[in-house]
Amino acid sequence: MTLQTFELIWKIVRELIAEVFKISLLSYLLFYLIEDFFPGFVSGFFSMNILLGIVVGSGVFTVVSQKEENQEGEKKEAKNKIRALDIVFIVILSVIAGGLIYFKTKDLGKLGLAISIISGIIILLMSILLLMEDDYDKPSEN
Repeated sequence: MTLQTFELIWKIVRELIAEVFKISLLSYLLFYLIEDFFPGFVSGFFSMNILLGIVVGSGVFTVVSQKEENQEGEKKEAKNKIRALDIVFIVILSVIAGGLIYFKTKDLGKLGLAISIISGIIILLMSILLLMEDDYDKPSEN
């Protein structure tokens, strides 16, 4: 096996495990949400701890392999500008998250409403901050 073949296989394995991480994380969150609204619906047929183990394992591998890739200098520079559609999507998801938090804390009355509104605002601001992070990380060329 030549070095080029090994590097190609390693790249494919990294991408495959990164995709496994994305799919398993999304599945875990979806199953957790379903289990939260309908107790026993998922846990009666499937142990979510198995899926959580896959999420953690593939996530650790993905982070470690991406750090190696960045250290090797293979980082691709892509200028991502924030579009209006991104902001609308973030606002919609923040409202949904705030609604879910209110649904879980509505027994607290006004305090539950305050918690959900503050949480929605925090989610909104953190999401926008993450989108704008690349603009502030780069040193100025002056």
